[in-house]
Amino acid sequence: MYGHSHKEQRGTTIGQTLLVQPKNWATSVDVAHLLVSRSAGIYLNTRIADRYTVTERRSELIQAAGHPENAAVLAATDAAHRETVGYVTTPIGTTPERWSTDSARLKDTPLIDFILETERKAAGSDLASTAAFSTDLVMGPGPITIAQVAQLYPYDNTLRAVRITGKQLRDYLEFSSRYHRTLASPTATLEADPQIPGYNFDIISGVDYVFDLTKPIGSRVVVLNYKGRPVADTDTFTMALNNYRQTGGGGYAMLSGSPVVYDKQQEIRQLLIDEVKRRGQLKTSDYFTPNWSISKVPFTALSNTVPGPARPSVSGAQSQIGRPSTQPPFPSGPRFLRIIATNDFHGALEPRPDANGVRRGGGSASRPARHSCSMEAICSRALPPPTCLMEGR
Repeated sequence: MYGHSHKEQRGTTIGQTLLVQPKNWATSVDVAHLLVSRSAGIYLNTRIADRYTVTERRSELIQAAGHPENAAVLAATDAAHRETVGYVTTPIGTTPERWSTDSARLKDTPLIDFILETERKAAGSDLASTAAFSTDLVMGPGPITIAQVAQLYPYDNTLRAVRITGKQLRDYLEFSSRYHRTLASPTATLEADPQIPGYNFDIISGVDYVFDLTKPIGSRVVVLNYKGRPVADTDTFTMALNNYRQTGGGGYAMLSGSPVVYDKQQEIRQLLIDEVKRRGQLKTSDYFTPNWSISKVPFTALSNTVPGPARPSVSGAQSQIGRPSTQPPFPSGPRFLRIIATNDFHGALEPRPDANGVRRGGGSASRPARHSCSMEAICSRALPPPTCLMEGR
């Protein structure tokens, strides 16, 4: 029996060895059936001993769902179970906003930035890295519980920081981009490679970068800036990350030999819990700094549509995106205008309760929503089209 890949593998025989792997978190179990035959005895330690040989092997996967629970197990674990549920459902803070991870592997999101900023501050590093482990978490508006933080960061990883070069940083991002398949055309749908687990798509804060998914793996990072300046191979940074990734887990071999500059054996999940408790109320504006995007349009072609002086990068720093090109002008075709509109604002500067008593909307909530819409343009095109903001009164 093997594991750790979180994939369900029905019995496979290699040579005379039966390999089985049930799915993680006990969602399935694997039963191995071995037929053992007794053969002629052999001389062993001054006596004749029977000899047994496996003559047939097979396995079956059984899903955990749909089976009655064992009463004896329930009775033995009842007290610990109730205590655990009471602990994880304890409110540790509140938020007036709705946070979600549903698109965290497609664009920058506040919840992932919450992880990254907490890591970066704890380690005192230039950069921070994490994966989006869950894409079905919704948090707020309302109380924040330990269970929600555990869903956001389900593993017992500890925080470390390493010193890396600009080349290692670029290689790290290129390796991470394998999660997305190469796009055949700008109209193609973004698809994840089913062979790459979602927890191996890492997101980095502290630098601005753009993935061009029309390019092959190894040349997808078309923008990589630190504080407005293109990252050189010889630059050095400190980067916070978990202990699994620091040791090369997930295939990130480019980190091999990088000196560890921070390691206090702190669980990242506990750091997140402590951060919620310390803040009391979480606001996206305290953590959200959009700094990365995905381009579905060939980068060089897109650059030619905006000749002239350099345009601001994702974070507002100058980048190479809009510099004059020596390539022929991009053919005439569709031009894009982003329209972001509100309606019936009615002076709602603060959130108001809906029919269920949940406070929603208001000017304070619409601003980050409008900003998120603007970022979607960057995620789909690498450069934002002109934006028209329309306010309905």
